Amino acid sequence: MQRTILFWWAFGVVVLAVVYGAIGDQIDDFLGKGEQVADMMEQLGGRTTNMIDAYFAAIFGVMAIAVAGYAVQALLRMRGEESAGRLEPVLAIAVSRPRWMLAHIGLVTAGIVALQALTGAATGLAFGLVIGDVPEQVVSLTGAALVFVPAILVVAAATVLFFGGLPAWSTGLSWSVLALCLVFGLLGPPLGLPQTVRNLSPFAHVPAVPAAEVTATPLVWLVVIAVVIGAVGVALFRRRDLTAS
Repeated sequence: MQRTILFWWAFGVVVLAVVYGAIGDQIDDFLGKGEQVADMMEQLGGRTTNMIDAYFAAIFGVMAIAVAGYAVQALLRMRGEESAGRLEPVLAIAVSRPRWMLAHIGLVTAGIVALQALTGAATGLAFGLVIGDVPEQVVSLTGAALVFVPAILVVAAATVLFFGGLPAWSTGLSWSVLALCLVFGLLGPPLGLPQTVRNLSPFAHVPAVPAAEVTATPLVWLVVIAVVIGAVGVALFRRRDLTAS
């Protein structure tokens, strides 16, 4: 069920990452064409003297939102199985509700990590080939991309919560959360949104790596929040009636 979705997302992620990495060495020339472009890049990728690092931080923020879209789509397959009436016969045998749900969650979590690793590795490979330093760039940029995993897990956990508690509304609510994360977390600085509003997005709490140092505290809190929200979603699903509509 999950294989096809993951394959096509992986294909798209790798293609985009290679393109972004291949033009990384030209970003200084591009940003030098106007102060407004440079200011926008600093807002998206963090303020730093190294515009290439700011560029990659901004790119990884965009790609992380895309991978969060994969998480939402993949987890909503659970709702599709329920709506189609295929879930009830499965649960009628020895498979418990938590086990069935955790199997989906586990596969999607592994997919999130894999897609983020592919994002960083493909970007680093393309950029490394251009500047002649493949190993260091692959390792560095893969680590930078993986920093966004906790924020993506929060979006995934929200999808689990909606499916567990509000199945009829889960599709709309899940995609709405992703859209708000895009507006608040990624477009918040260019739009001039207040920091309080931007903080509503989990992506706003991720360090702008590689333009900034990694800070463990916000990442740990994001993981804790994701686990708590996801656990509530599993508990709600365990107690509610199944629907086929």
